[in-house]
Amino acid sequence: MARIRNLPVNDDVFQQWINHPTTRHFMRALSAALEEERRRMGQGRTIDMDKPELTHGKCADAVGYCRAVEQALSIKPEPVRKKKKGTPESRDGKSLY
Repeated sequence: MARIRNLPVNDDVFQQWINHPTTRHFMRALSAALEEERRRMGQGRTIDMDKPELTHGKCADAVGYCRAVEQALSIKPEPVRKKKKGTPESRDGKSLY
């Protein structure tokens, strides 16, 4: 699996992105999906009475889904680090790290 590097984003750029109407709509959709999954879990839809061995997998899937959405909803900008001497650069001269 390829490692995804976090690209530093300054606070101004992040604020523009997070306040963009499309981003706000996407975050509302994620919040609604999270609440729906929690509601499903609360109603016992992850429990399979006919095949109890499937209950574990369904519960793990639901919990993993909720954790992933929670992480997406709690996104914050990372501090921009200064380029260190000897750090590789991309073709446009910007630091890759």
